[in-house]
Amino acid sequence: MIGNKQLNKFFAILNCIIMFGGGVYYIHSCEKETCMKFITNFCLYIKSYYIIHSLMYIYEKKYIYLPHHVCAFFMTCILENMNDVDLKNALFGLTYLEISGATTNIRDILKDRNELTLTKDGIIWVSYVFIRQGIYTYNILYQIKYDTIEEKIFYFMSILIYMMSFYWSVIWAKSIIKYNNLFGLNDLKAN
Repeated sequence: MIGNKQLNKFFAILNCIIMFGGGVYYIHSCEKETCMKFITNFCLYIKSYYIIHSLMYIYEKKYIYLPHHVCAFFMTCILENMNDVDLKNALFGLTYLEISGATTNIRDILKDRNELTLTKDGIIWVSYVFIRQGIYTYNILYQIKYDTIEEKIFYFMSILIYMMSFYWSVIWAKSIIKYNNLFGLNDLKAN
């Protein structure tokens, strides 16, 4: 039987797949005649998701993710007004973020099922860090121009997303060390 928490995670994974697919479609296949209509509908979908998912987090009292959702919501509002080149570059970074978001949800499902091993957790953590602190950082620093006020706000929101991701990466690494008693740290505390 699937509980509310797992249903929320499956919903989030499905959303990551849809957002990744939409981003890849726009970047590689969207034709000029249909691009504007597609991006308007795609952004409407993304904003709707962040509102619904935020309400789910409020219901579950998981407030730590709300600042991320607020930033993502406003970044999506700005996407609609970007020129084609910057929009494609921004979507490139955001589609990679969705991959890392899916991996964290998969991790939570494995953890809830007691199937999360040190190896699985380590691989998921490394992929998350590589995407969030590597690919996304390069994307926000070198691939998008920040000429307009909207683009500067997008940059600021991107930096906030980066900082939250960095914080979560450190917390996650500490939990891997703690729960697997790496480096004998738990033994040192007992003495």
